[in-house]
Amino acid sequence: MRALPGRLRRATTALLHGDVPPTPAPPSADDVTTCAQLLYGETAGAISIPVVPLALTQLQQQESSLEFAAATVLDRVALAALVRRQRPRRVFEIGTFRGVTAITLAANAPSEAIVYTLDLPPELTTAEVARRYRKTTSGFHRMAAAGVGRDVGRVLSSYTSGCRIEQLFGDSSTMNFDAFYDTIDLFFVDGCHDYEAALGDTRTAWRCLHSGGLLVWHDYPWTEVQTAIRDAELGVPVTFVRDTNLAFASKR
Repeated sequence: MRALPGRLRRATTALLHGDVPPTPAPPSADDVTTCAQLLYGETAGAISIPVVPLALTQLQQQESSLEFAAATVLDRVALAALVRRQRPRRVFEIGTFRGVTAITLAANAPSEAIVYTLDLPPELTTAEVARRYRKTTSGFHRMAAAGVGRDVGRVLSSYTSGCRIEQLFGDSSTMNFDAFYDTIDLFFVDGCHDYEAALGDTRTAWRCLHSGGLLVWHDYPWTEVQTAIRDAELGVPVTFVRDTNLAFASKR
């Protein structure tokens, strides 16, 4: 059996032994759960965390690394556990970036499922995307300053197992989602985290989910994201996953 990369091995060991370092008080949410709680129970299942090509994670320029500004290992563990519990046939993701979460979604969904992953058109430069963020400390600002390209979906070509992934390009604020309304089992929102964008993506995702569908947000600790979710007035409890950047809600 191939050994796990050091970072994943350390994070997994910490998770299983309860040694995750203490974090600040969790952000406001209706409920709080943990990765460990998501991994066990009647609806849980064995998860898969795809191992990305090592060459893409050990680049000399930090901003070019596949791990730069990507979902953390514990984020991926929590996301994988939620997918296993939901057993979705149709998955939608806003915010492909380099594809790490897309392959995590696909690796844990049923083999007959399809994952749609949406990102801005590839011809947009990193600097053009950075200008969409009010925070000048965003990962895209750092990438632009370092002269690093977006490399949208870079890891998708190395993923050859699991369910089908379909890459879509467009702006979630203007795209026509009519074909997806009331058809999605799990929707993962990880686009622009400014308030207006997060609010729009949350409302879009909610319309795309059918009754019983699951909405998962990344970077939930961002104040703008929490405010957007609250203002969306979904009318259901929002659960934060402690020690991660994820929160989720089920559509009734």
